[in-house]
Amino acid sequence: MPLKPNQLDIKSEQVAQVALKTFFNIMFEWSVTEAHQIAFLGSPRPEIFKDWQRNESSSLSTETLERISCFIIMYKNLGLLFPKREQANEWVHKPNRAFGGASALSFLSSGCPSQLHKVCIYLNSQLN
Repeated sequence: MPLKPNQLDIKSEQVAQVALKTFFNIMFEWSVTEAHQIAFLGSPRPEIFKDWQRNESSSLSTETLERISCFIIMYKNLGLLFPKREQANEWVHKPNRAFGGASALSFLSSGCPSQLHKVCIYLNSQLN
């Protein structure tokens, strides 16, 4: 018998908290500026972004969760591609021909979802 939405153990608030904590940990590890973090999250209003930083969100939109999931996938794939985490963390800052000579972070700085997906697809292709 299929589960009904209210029967699921995971609450949207828990998902939001875990997603945001993971996102901000990745951003810290990659030394990403707050301005870029805001762009990566789809340019939320300043008060919403501050709530997210404090992990005080009761829910996130599907779009925001998709954006965060792209960064989690990037982080995971970089960990698989490089033997040392330092190398993986440096990669996001280095120029790359796949992104027109820009670093992955610079390429992503517009916050455009298609660019997020392009970086994810690129990293996935490097694993194969």
